[in-house]
Amino acid sequence: MSIIDFLKRLWYFLKRSWFFLTIIMVLLLFFLGERPSKIAAIVILSLTIVGLILQIVLSLLQLRNFKTYLESYNRIDDVSIARGLHNELVTVRRQLYEMMKEEKCPGMIILLKNTYIYYNSKMVDSLRTIYEQDKDNFNETVHKLLSKQGDLYKNEIQEIRKQLEGKSSKTREKD
Repeated sequence: MSIIDFLKRLWYFLKRSWFFLTIIMVLLLFFLGERPSKIAAIVILSLTIVGLILQIVLSLLQLRNFKTYLESYNRIDDVSIARGLHNELVTVRRQLYEMMKEEKCPGMIILLKNTYIYYNSKMVDSLRTIYEQDKDNFNETVHKLLSKQGDLYKNEIQEIRKQLEGKSSKTREKD
């Protein structure tokens, strides 16, 4: 393992656990130190709380930016999103997984061959219209539509059809 890989892993670890490490340090200073150490512990704790609030605000802004970026493309895969937003692929996949799990995204997310593909709300409306109007020729029509957007996966159209059938049955159950 090279030094660069080690530093990346260390940075990733510190980025994810800085709050807990700081709390441990503050508790040690507060309970094991003298009066100046207790004052330092209180100052460090205050700065940690401010840092945590900033981290929460930044993550909310990044999520908003993420969703805006997704809606600007009709169809986009996770690798292209990571490249476009200059994020790690793992982070992008985790965000897409969370959006897919919550079912609160305006578009549609499908998972094929360990790749997430996102369709924005306009594209989903177009696909739903095609599905409702012409179920017999759905595959051919969608293939023509999506082949303009880039390379298609083998089972992509079948997965889209499954999701549209699932969503249409859910809306019928609500009515």
